[in-house]
Amino acid sequence: MADDPSQVFARARGPLPRLAEPFSRRARARRLQRFRAHAGIGPGTRIVDIGSGSRGLIALAPDLDITGVDLAPRPDYPGRFVQADASEGLPFADDAFDLAYCSSVIEHVPPQRRAAFAAEVRRVARGWYVQTPAVSFPIEPHALLPGAHWLPRRLRRLYWRLGAGSDVDEINLLPRHELEALFGPARRERFGPLTKSWIALRRPGDPAATAAPAEAGSEPYEPDNFLDRRTPRSTLDAFYAHEMAREAAIVRDRLPLAGGDVLSVGCGWHPGRHLFPAPAFRLVGVDADPTRVAGVLSTGRADAAQVGWAGRLELPAHSFDVVLYRLVLHHLAYHGPLDAIFTEAARLLRPGGALVCVEPGLWHPVGLGLAAANRLGLGVAAHGTPDDVPLSPRVLVAGAAAAGLAPELYGVTYAWRRMGPRLQRLTARLDAAGDRPGAARLAHTLMLIARAPA
Repeated sequence: MADDPSQVFARARGPLPRLAEPFSRRARARRLQRFRAHAGIGPGTRIVDIGSGSRGLIALAPDLDITGVDLAPRPDYPGRFVQADASEGLPFADDAFDLAYCSSVIEHVPPQRRAAFAAEVRRVARGWYVQTPAVSFPIEPHALLPGAHWLPRRLRRLYWRLGAGSDVDEINLLPRHELEALFGPARRERFGPLTKSWIALRRPGDPAATAAPAEAGSEPYEPDNFLDRRTPRSTLDAFYAHEMAREAAIVRDRLPLAGGDVLSVGCGWHPGRHLFPAPAFRLVGVDADPTRVAGVLSTGRADAAQVGWAGRLELPAHSFDVVLYRLVLHHLAYHGPLDAIFTEAARLLRPGGALVCVEPGLWHPVGLGLAAANRLGLGVAAHGTPDDVPLSPRVLVAGAAAAGLAPELYGVTYAWRRMGPRLQRLTARLDAAGDRPGAARLAHTLMLIARAPA
């Protein structure tokens, strides 16, 4: 008997699919409704369903003009069908379709072949709809097991046997930044407060449909979040004042520069004047947001500023005595590895200059809690943004060393901005321990000073 096209887990085994089926069916119906509403579908829209399986989109929307594509032969497919591997090339002309539909497929493509797969999807259609399960969602959607996708491969294979089926070695879920690198900005599909999947959508009529993916930047901030609703402004101000004073003390003691040229990357509204005051230091700000570039110039917080992106700055080599990243790298880490940023900093530094990074640490209890919230998809609900990624001290030190710099790590503070001022003052007594390398790793806020060879 042919599979029921209304069933999401028609071929899965065991009791788990029966429990998950009603929820998944409702989610698929909502997804189809949003797809119809937002994908720019009109009369005569030509759609190619890549990775269609034996039914795919045409079973849910038989009124649409759909051509199915799959690796395997599908003799029962109820419409036009082509057997092909998109990562090796599709037998269609450029822009042969208005829209490419690709639902829960890209995570099955081997990672080394995904770039070719994505390029072919973008080539054959003027727009695309690409959906993939979120790594942060606690239930692995193929095995239907909690946390299966977070385990090392060897443990995953053992655990996977308890699940609903599918080939464990075939499934490699994508983080959001990888999906966006392939198809451009992605929107979240929620299950309650959790991010269940990511959807990259380009409508056929959008002029940006065939453009390169958008630049990575900070994610939108949701001010109505749990922690900010419960933290008075006076508490935050007390923390920031102490943090900035402690940062300045470390720089003054450990990086004794009388003056020089400073590049503040991702400068925002506060490019670091408390660390490198005028007129001894000439401070140049760089930010992806033109509004912030204009702001630091109009307020005199920077001597010069320009729009630019970390890792791709077109500035002359050996131009600066200091390259500063203040509370920036932990946002960039959400989009991918930091290797190119460390390499760029080393290129821009003069002999004897230093890279200075101030970032939240992973090994502090708050850092561990924040990482857990992000992993569970609760970042936005808890603190307003998904891209607040605390950094491991080892990542900072190893990244700087790999770029040819000599790293030193210091603990700025062990306090947390959500603590009451009295508890902050008590915790601040621990901050002197941050001058010792071992204790520094456990600080809430870390400072990396990485020197270029003289």
